[in-house]
Amino acid sequence: MARSGVHRLRDQTSHPICSSASGVEAAPPKMGISFLIVSRLVGFRPLPSRERFFVKIAFGAPSSEYTDIIFEYLKKGLPDDTLLRWQPGEQPPRDDIEVLLALGPVTREVLGSLPKLLLIQTLTDGYETVDIDAATEMGVWVSYSPGDVTGNADAVAEYAVLLLLAAARRLGVALASIRDSSARKPGASPSLVQKTVCIVGPGSIGAKSAQRLLPFGVRLTAVDRDPLHAPKEIPTRPLGELKEAVAEADFVVLSVRATKETKHMIDAAVLAAMKRGAALVNIARGSLVDEKAP
Repeated sequence: MARSGVHRLRDQTSHPICSSASGVEAAPPKMGISFLIVSRLVGFRPLPSRERFFVKIAFGAPSSEYTDIIFEYLKKGLPDDTLLRWQPGEQPPRDDIEVLLALGPVTREVLGSLPKLLLIQTLTDGYETVDIDAATEMGVWVSYSPGDVTGNADAVAEYAVLLLLAAARRLGVALASIRDSSARKPGASPSLVQKTVCIVGPGSIGAKSAQRLLPFGVRLTAVDRDPLHAPKEIPTRPLGELKEAVAEADFVVLSVRATKETKHMIDAAVLAAMKRGAALVNIARGSLVDEKAP
């Protein structure tokens, strides 16, 4: 059967450990991204026999504390495989790479330079940086790292609360006034109690953000492509009513996967519909917001 698009992959026990474009399947919770990747690569068997074979892996990610930790874990978890660092933008370390662990753009040109490639595993909860059409044409599997499996969804939800509180309390202005006594002071900052927070995309991260915001006494609303899939306790409008939903909100939290369809979903019309003084908190991808909108 030909490979195409974003697929489910299974380990030796046929336990689903990967995600598809249509959703996330069950997997051991909060296993951490490094453990998840090792599990997938150990279980990835493109041969019918499912026998263990050694894999040539390129770790395509900029060097940072975060990626260095993952790389060291992978070296320990995959001692028998060939694991090579690869800085995005540079030439591939070799042309017989079979698995690409990607944190950065995977273009048609990159795919064309890797004729032996079998699998692209992103290091994020998304695959918008991968040319899916090109991968499909070349028969390359693509998999991403679901946040509710790796535990990253909890971290991002906490970050959402941090950003929302910072916006409400005008933290940037307050810190500037501490560094420079002559700078403008933030003045009175409103409490979150009884404020309306609209979560655009109440999926895994959005729902976890909502759980963490409830103790602050906020009123929660949401917008979702399919309101029936949203948490039942949150009043949810369909995507076609986005402007009406944000018009009622004091804070709008973006938690939507970046796709061609969601690019610039927050455009001039949506921004104009928001309350004067309302805050937009984007915990997803920058492409969701048309930053050039007047």
